[in-house]
Amino acid sequence: MATNDSYGGYEQERFADKVHPRFECPICFKIFKDPVQCPNEHYFCRTCIERYLLTSDKCPECRCHLTKETLQDIARFVTKMLEDLDIRCVNANRGCPEIVKLQFLQRHEENCGYSPTPCRNEGCDEVLNKNEIEEHEIERCEFRLIDCEECKMMLVFRYRRSHSCFLKKEIDDLTKRLEMFQKMFQKQMKLNRDEMVTHVEEQMRLSRNEMTFLTTETTERCNFLTGKIKI
Repeated sequence: MATNDSYGGYEQERFADKVHPRFECPICFKIFKDPVQCPNEHYFCRTCIERYLLTSDKCPECRCHLTKETLQDIARFVTKMLEDLDIRCVNANRGCPEIVKLQFLQRHEENCGYSPTPCRNEGCDEVLNKNEIEEHEIERCEFRLIDCEECKMMLVFRYRRSHSCFLKKEIDDLTKRLEMFQKMFQKQMKLNRDEMVTHVEEQMRLSRNEMTFLTTETTERCNFLTGKIKI
């Protein structure tokens, strides 16, 4: 049941169900990891008791003489009880949803797609999930290597803007965009002029109609006042 995890046992919170206190290491107060026992059957995590014995030669529970060499494996039935416990992956806080039997935990965590994995591109300090690292290194990392399309020179993506080929291409693209904008602007100006002419013509037509109307009305009223027209 040995794993590559850090010193001490498993946190109680990692288990699907609460584990009985009899399975807690009396040194780290966590659930046993790779447990061993003294001759009087007091159980400890292997890493806990081995560290303890660096400064003592006695069992912390019964005070019997104890060294790293005299530690013993625990009873098989206890091992089986521990191995049958359901535990969450150490990468649960990174998104891993797996709950496995303790006996399979090491195998799962060695291949877990949520394991923290540093980017291998020089200069990048990103740490991502194992199942995301390939896409990051090839497609998203600022420090990934790319080929210049013009001279085929290898470049670091982050510093591509200082490369002469890129600068030339960027200037060409900006020039094309400027020309396109100028054409659009000229077209819009022409449309605006055409619209303005149409608007002025419409206003003049309306003004002529209004003048005709006013002239007719004025004439009729004058004729009425002079007696030329009788109602």
